[in-house]
Amino acid sequence: MLLLHRTSGEKREESTPAEQVIAQIKDRQTEGYQEIVITGVEVGSYNDNGFKLTDLLKRILSETDIPRLRLSSLQPPEITTELLNLWQNPRLCRHFHLSLQSGCDSVLERMNRRYSTADYAHAVTSVRNAIPDAAITTDIIVGFPGETDDKFENKLSIL
Repeated sequence: MLLLHRTSGEKREESTPAEQVIAQIKDRQTEGYQEIVITGVEVGSYNDNGFKLTDLLKRILSETDIPRLRLSSLQPPEITTELLNLWQNPRLCRHFHLSLQSGCDSVLERMNRRYSTADYAHAVTSVRNAIPDAAITTDIIVGFPGETDDKFENKLSIL
């Protein structure tokens, strides 16, 4: 597993430099690893001096031979056409973990999420249209303070 974002004392989050990510993948490959999982805090907001997540994935695919590459978690607004186009490469696992957390926009807002249930639905549709055989997983918080039975039912209907 490679950590792209980590929290630091001075900054909220910090991206691992692309050179270091590539070197770590090559090291793991030499050790016999067959799959790398890219993970971290807000993976989709990776930024190494203007070098974005899609740039990093392109570079990993061109500079390494690791057979399988997986992203651990993305937020709905991070699902873009440019990102999905990378899945034409069979080395990228046909798996998307999209954070949902709640099926109620007011709860998502209280959670300080930067997306809505409509954004989530749009992201799922985009993935399905681009990669019909992709597995989509999520995570959900049940019993968030202030979640009513109706808000819980909204969550179930989205699922």
